[in-house]
Amino acid sequence: MKTDILSSDKGCETVEELDNENPPEGAEPPKVHAASGECASCDCETSRKCSKCGGPWLCSQSCQKAWDYYGHNFKCALGRPLDSADYLDRACWTDTLPDDEDTIEDFGFIKFPSVYDWLKLFGLYVGLTRMGVGSRELHQWQTGGTLTKNIMSKFEAIPQHCRGGYYPWFLENLHVFNSDSPPDSILGIARPYLEPEDRSKDTHELTPEAKRKSFMLYSLLLNGYHPNPSLSVQVVQDLYFQFGFVTGRGSEGERVLPGLYRELISKCAFKEFWLAYQSYSLISLMDANGLKSERKKVQHLEAFLKIKPNTWCPSVWYLRLFTHSSDVDPPRYITVDYGFSNCNTVEEKFALKDAYKDLLNSPQVDPMELHTACINGKLFEFTRQYNPNLKQRFRRLMKTPYPLPVNVEWAGMCANTVEIHGASLEMVEKAVSLLGPQSIRVVLAKK
Repeated sequence: MKTDILSSDKGCETVEELDNENPPEGAEPPKVHAASGECASCDCETSRKCSKCGGPWLCSQSCQKAWDYYGHNFKCALGRPLDSADYLDRACWTDTLPDDEDTIEDFGFIKFPSVYDWLKLFGLYVGLTRMGVGSRELHQWQTGGTLTKNIMSKFEAIPQHCRGGYYPWFLENLHVFNSDSPPDSILGIARPYLEPEDRSKDTHELTPEAKRKSFMLYSLLLNGYHPNPSLSVQVVQDLYFQFGFVTGRGSEGERVLPGLYRELISKCAFKEFWLAYQSYSLISLMDANGLKSERKKVQHLEAFLKIKPNTWCPSVWYLRLFTHSSDVDPPRYITVDYGFSNCNTVEEKFALKDAYKDLLNSPQVDPMELHTACINGKLFEFTRQYNPNLKQRFRRLMKTPYPLPVNVEWAGMCANTVEIHGASLEMVEKAVSLLGPQSIRVVLAKK
């Protein structure tokens, strides 16, 4: 049963009566508390609010129940320290997977590497809460070492046809749930896809690189995940970039591309997949397996997956990867192309990074249109189209050397190593300043 932590009108705060005398010199004036406000649920004027935390205004019990009970409960607290069972209870009633580390460990989620198994275990706990099991009972079971026994007791007490599908799954996986061994590696699920001679190898022993990276992508996809660029793990960021997840925008990145790759690996052999990745022919493999219409939903995927080493890649894709990272300083080509060279403080770097992140996270923004704005010297104007409240200081921050006096193929581009043929010395110097000397190999420069 939910604890009522909201006061009635009788217990609400009232306006404090203030002394007419001036406060002593140097003392802060007394605070005036509002006598009433708008109900957070129905917007009616009310004097009823939480007496413990000073908010929110809620005019009645019905509005209290309709409002975000768990959000307020955790802001205001329960009059005792919160524990992992409280967070699990909140997750169940708000229908969101728990993200509290103690909850994940205490209630067995950590034993399962697959997000699909997490969802089933979570469904089991949701069922328990709907049976009336509260956070205090869950806490008692967990701390008393009787969690498994009591879960089984609750479900066995109801008719079999009412137990749903999560309880049978739980019984099948008791050996995992009750195990004291470290959880299985996330890589285990993908090992059967390897050739027999590769299955006992450590990941770093898999060669060539295309096979190793494909194996790691399989491991994520088969466990219900996909590369998350926000993780400060280089290999995950590499997978996010090299398999084209960086090109998805809005729901394309979060739903279409992971689904597309899962469908593909269910239709082709692992060797087919990694050889196609190695030869830059993943698009052809998708089309051959009837996925052409699906992959075309991701606008720039085809062009991106055909980019080979030492050929030009629009730097906007690296900008998008950078905005998801925790790095303060971007690579050189982003520094020049997108104005980070103008930043005088760390605060300016983060502000500029956040502006681009908000822009590129919008499903309405085509990253290649931002690339076009970059090489035309119109970054500020383009960003203002989608963010009219962008402050004027960004006009200076987004100023770049573009547009260049003549059209060149490398404007707004980057590559590991490139050759410049037949350019003037002036243009070579401009290329070196933009791309960095380590990236340039000049052939037949004109005096």
